[in-house]
Amino acid sequence: MIQIKNTVLRDGKKIEIAGKNIVVGDLILLAAGDIIPADCYILESNELHVNESSLTGESYPVRKTSTPTEESATLEKRDNALWQGTNIVSGTASAIVVATGSNTVFGSITKSMGVVHETAFEKGIKEFGFFLMKITVVLSL
Repeated sequence: MIQIKNTVLRDGKKIEIAGKNIVVGDLILLAAGDIIPADCYILESNELHVNESSLTGESYPVRKTSTPTEESATLEKRDNALWQGTNIVSGTASAIVVATGSNTVFGSITKSMGVVHETAFEKGIKEFGFFLMKITVVLSL
């Protein structure tokens, strides 16, 4: 099986570890072609462009910098953040991990997909079906 590995700076040493073993607080080093393993804030970047189409649907790579943005900014306006499931198109960066696993933006999307909400149309069809069933039972008797 294929295992995604990322370069992490731990105890002052660069080591390659599996993406699933990255924890909050790790300093990761990213380059073109890397898949981002967790939600991160950029500390340093050099001509960094990221493909965020899996989250925002934007077809062109987004330029990212280490310039801080407001916490209330929308997902696509956060130029200093990297999101799990996106990938580096060009450039390099070092970033600090702030969320992993189901605590990431991508993880919250997958959790919300498991929740089923009944639409007004579905509710109407169900009520109409029960109405027809009641009429059928009455007419049968």
